[in-house]
Amino acid sequence: MEYDAMNEPFRGSRAPQCSERISSPSSGPPSLSSLHRHFLYSTAATATPPARFVAKDYLVASCGLTPAQACRASKYIGHLKSPENPDAVRAFLAGISVSQAHATAAIARDSRLLTWKISRLTFYLSFLGSYDKVHAALRRNPFLLCQDIQNVVKPNMEFLLRCGLTDSDLARLFYRTRLLTMVPERVEELVVRAEKLGVPRNSVVFTSALEITCGLTLEKLSAKINVLRQALGCSEAETLVCRWPDILALSEDNLVRTVEFLKVEVGLEPSYIVRRPGLLLCSLQRQMPRHYVIKVLKAKGLVKKDTDFFSVVRLNEKRFVEKFLDCHKESVPGLAGVYAAVCAGQVPVETEL
Repeated sequence: MEYDAMNEPFRGSRAPQCSERISSPSSGPPSLSSLHRHFLYSTAATATPPARFVAKDYLVASCGLTPAQACRASKYIGHLKSPENPDAVRAFLAGISVSQAHATAAIARDSRLLTWKISRLTFYLSFLGSYDKVHAALRRNPFLLCQDIQNVVKPNMEFLLRCGLTDSDLARLFYRTRLLTMVPERVEELVVRAEKLGVPRNSVVFTSALEITCGLTLEKLSAKINVLRQALGCSEAETLVCRWPDILALSEDNLVRTVEFLKVEVGLEPSYIVRRPGLLLCSLQRQMPRHYVIKVLKAKGLVKKDTDFFSVVRLNEKRFVEKFLDCHKESVPGLAGVYAAVCAGQVPVETEL
């Protein structure tokens, strides 16, 4: 709150003397000029100008930031003329049981929080459910700070709910995209683009398709789909994207190398890969060492020839080691060492194990 000089108690010490002189019969009536000078003196003594708001000092003294943190954070609130809004935000956070330490950490991460209107905080809090979730959304999408709620955010939410999304889906979009702060016409375009991927609005993966279309240009999207068509075939690629649009978040190079490895090295058919899209999401750094181990064990007749590769890849590290390394350390004593070397990025030497 800005300092208000008019509410300060009168501190002039000469007013009683003036009154005494006016009432004293011996002194005579004071001149108009002397009264005017006395009034100016008294006003100057009491009307102290409000202290200038210094963002850096406020962040240290009131918010608990270190001087270094305050120096970085002050550039986002340096335009403020008073601590009125920051004080209101801090009071609001305290009112919803956000601890001082938590508030300090949040302000240090993004001091723009102090510029928020309380009505905006209340809206997002009522929808997302907790301050932590609001702050997580803010860190991902700073446009939440300034975008028009009534004319942009709410219409987008209502439109997407009509498209079949749930409140949980909308919350996910708040955290992971900027979709809800885009102009409504743009949101409608992206919904149509998601449908053109072959993902219907009532699909459980439609939200994922929206995330993909929101994060990629049309040209980039088309390029990745073409890579999949060339690697897997047109119908297989379309089926894959429809079932698992998250695949399109991978880089083109990653898609090419992973599909090539699965087809050439592991010997998998495109139809097998399409039915198990998790293979494309799993890194080659995980798949290659495990493939080498299974290849050696198959050659020695220690595992079945039809051992399912996807089942092997899905195992956590502890279970994989127990099932395929520890069980065969006597039969193939050097296998664990070779596996560790391949995991470290070394190319295995074709030696007799």
